[in-house]
Amino acid sequence: GTVALPRSVKGSARIYMALSLMGQNDVEGALAQLSEAKKSHRNFSGVCGSGREVIVKGECEGLVQKLRNISDLDINLAQAWQLVHLMAKELEMDLRENPAGTGGATATPGAGRAGAGA
Repeated sequence: GTVALPRSVKGSARIYMALSLMGQNDVEGALAQLSEAKKSHRNFSGVCGSGREVIVKGECEGLVQKLRNISDLDINLAQAWQLVHLMAKELEMDLRENPAGTGGATATPGAGRAGAGA
């Protein structure tokens, strides 16, 4: 039979897959893996949850360090920055789909149109 893996191991694998897909310029695939990773890796999910506000403020160095400090995730500085860029891309896409979500620095043109997301 097969051995059940801890959820965090599956989440880590998804994170590594997202990084691999980013290297192949498959942003859509990388975003899908990132989303799945957040579902199964509690620490990564927590860092990502607090990361959205940090990204909007443009204070990403601390977020990079938090990603590197996740004990069961072995990533280097460049990979941590790639994940931050991917998280920023995810945030950008969320704002396009739901412009009323957060106002501010990353608002896209047309974000104030009436009836959006209602």
